[in-house]
Amino acid sequence: MSHEEAVIKTVSLGAAHEGHVELLVTLRFPTGGESVICLDPMSSTRLMDLAGAQQMEDLIGCGWTLVRDAISAAHQATDSLNPRPDL
Repeated sequence: MSHEEAVIKTVSLGAAHEGHVELLVTLRFPTGGESVICLDPMSSTRLMDLAGAQQMEDLIGCGWTLVRDAISAAHQATDSLNPRPDL
């Protein structure tokens, strides 16, 4: 992790539509700013796997690139399951 990289400061659970659970990840930037990212169940699972986390608290201190990669991987998996017709 570089000193110029945002890191996960806190992680909590939140309620989403239709009773789904979201993982709420607070990123802290080197400038001191913070941003909350809501992760759907698939992205949450990917993030836990990428970080090698056994529980959500294990994510604290991980770099934001894991969040980015988890979202990307989840969307790629979803796209491959539900391909769009050619436009």
